[in-house]
Amino acid sequence: TTGRAVPDVAVTLVQPGYVRPGGNLTNSRPVLSDAQGRFVLRGIPAGTYKITARRLGYVESLYGALTPDGDGKAITLAEGGRFGDATVRLWKLGAIGGRVVDDAGDPIIGLQVRAFKRNLIAGRWKFGEYYSGQKYGARTDDRGTYRISDVEPGEYIVTVPVTTAVAPAS
Repeated sequence: TTGRAVPDVAVTLVQPGYVRPGGNLTNSRPVLSDAQGRFVLRGIPAGTYKITARRLGYVESLYGALTPDGDGKAITLAEGGRFGDATVRLWKLGAIGGRVVDDAGDPIIGLQVRAFKRNLIAGRWKFGEYYSGQKYGARTDDRGTYRISDVEPGEYIVTVPVTTAVAPAS
């Protein structure tokens, strides 16, 4: 998004209808971009494709996408055809961090912290589902601090689950 070239990006072609992550890949093998971010895919049969780019630390992106989760544009190649100047924007992954303390200011240790992404769905803003594992979740350490890494660009709400336990006085 800075306009600077990104080296060593894996670039490949995918069939229309490709949904990130994963999808129907063509027979094309990924090629790595050079130090100036340039790449060339050769021997591609005629057809309609999307260009996808992947690199560690960045959101997987499609040619023509204007946002990190954009659909991108399809390209159509004739037999022996060429398509040039395909700029694929990449967005860096981020992190969310903070500290959880109790009402006395003491750190809460080992607490699960979750982040929910805000999405526009059918014209209404909704918070997306929590992703299990490392993605969008973390536990507080001995100082009550947490860090959720590999977060896609966007708006998030950070939550901690609250449970109440009741036990008999006896």
